[in-house]
Amino acid sequence: MKNIAIGIALTVLLGEYVKAQVVSQTADNGTISISLNPVHYGGAITSLKVSGVETLDTHDHGRLLQASLFFNAGSESGAYVPCNGGNSPPWVNPQEAGDNCNRTSTTIGGGPGHVGSGEVNVLTEPLDWGGLGVRPVGFQIGGNHKLGPLPYMNLNQVARLLYTFKATDQTVHPLTYLPWGEPNLGPFVPAIYFKASLLNRLYGLSMDGSTWTEVTSSVNAPISTAYQPSYYRFKAMAWATDDTSSPSDGWGVAIYGGWTTNQICSGVVTMTLPAQAGQCANYAAQRFPTTASSDKVGANNISLLDQTLTTIQADSSVTRVPHIVVGNLDTIRSIINGLSDQGY
Repeated sequence: MKNIAIGIALTVLLGEYVKAQVVSQTADNGTISISLNPVHYGGAITSLKVSGVETLDTHDHGRLLQASLFFNAGSESGAYVPCNGGNSPPWVNPQEAGDNCNRTSTTIGGGPGHVGSGEVNVLTEPLDWGGLGVRPVGFQIGGNHKLGPLPYMNLNQVARLLYTFKATDQTVHPLTYLPWGEPNLGPFVPAIYFKASLLNRLYGLSMDGSTWTEVTSSVNAPISTAYQPSYYRFKAMAWATDDTSSPSDGWGVAIYGGWTTNQICSGVVTMTLPAQAGQCANYAAQRFPTTASSDKVGANNISLLDQTLTTIQADSSVTRVPHIVVGNLDTIRSIINGLSDQGY
């Protein structure tokens, strides 16, 4: 069932398409709704509502909910007009929304699923976040996202995100370790930025799926908005509301990627929790307490780290299937364990 569902989704997304502006789309199952606004934010998810409440920070093209990859600067790259020539890192960082000059990535295919399908679809030629004026030639990111009920999880509190990373003209080599300066891990599949005024408590689910641990006080929150994340290894992680005093109180939004739970890291980073020292991180989190945010309070980030993404051959693609799960922590735990039991 897993392979059939993914195969159908890829056929919809990567089949014949007309190069034209992709329309805005919303899917809503009454519990979760997700939206795309390609004119302003490329292929990124611009809205994630839970029971009608907006959770995402949309202050700029670096926030939202989106896939974000890394490549060597100057390698496998083609030129476009740069917007930022100073203080640039030695990598390029193509992502679905666009760059830090608020230019939007081009969308070249996709569209809403049939009525009642709960799907949104988009194919993007991503810009480099740093605005360096280079990006991998022919590299595309496809998003085929579907709300529950899913064929393998008959609940409304879950959403399947399906990312397709496609190389058209040449073989590309995504980076999973950024050794320059303070080392960091990537890529982010996806990175999510929540409103800090709404979701402000961070929890990690133990690898055996039995216990949530609150780690809010350990999350880095530098005065600057520089990316300086905290690193964790958990089965899943969730940002939750302030009234989440027990697993049955409050509610939150979790991101889960089963394939990351056994990954081997390609470089060393400092794990935030002493008990996880020496382990391979699969999550990065950071708090951004800044008025430069949708709610004027800040943004709380969680990124799913994929250390398994390697060379993508020319004229081929690879897929990754993370899941969003919402509800109180008891509900989230039950659904994630159910996904895990079925091989997701």
